[in-house]
Amino acid sequence: MAKEIERKFLVDLSAIPFSLEDFSSCVIFQGYLEISAEHELRVRRSTKGAQESFTRTEKRGSGLVREENESEISAEQFASDWEKTVGRRVSKTRYTIPLDSELVCELDVYREPLPSLRVVEVEFPTVERSEAFCPPEWFGLEVTGDPRYRNSALIS
Repeated sequence: MAKEIERKFLVDLSAIPFSLEDFSSCVIFQGYLEISAEHELRVRRSTKGAQESFTRTEKRGSGLVREENESEISAEQFASDWEKTVGRRVSKTRYTIPLDSELVCELDVYREPLPSLRVVEVEFPTVERSEAFCPPEWFGLEVTGDPRYRNSALIS
């Protein structure tokens, strides 16, 4: 499994000093097949314009550094797995926003069942780079270590 080094922050959309319309976005439908404190298995359909992609992702661990294994799956496999996720689903629009020459953030504007939640995530190449990161002023409260803001916890 690959390592994912990620920090997560809440966001108030009124604090963002730019228009989200200026950035690339996709719509994500995500469902969970397995959920525990240290493990999750999910399927995802991402739609960007007329393009769709389907993935299955397994994550292990919690907090700043987690293990992640993601693979592409067919639309048929997604549909089969999606049926098993009833009651454990979330949807969101994801905006990809460059921060500097090497970092990009992903701002998730949630839909059902969480239409008022806004979260921004930044992935880092190293733990040291994550620790040195100074979030922009429009980032709100950091929730990296708060298990209540894991996607799998949001639908539980």
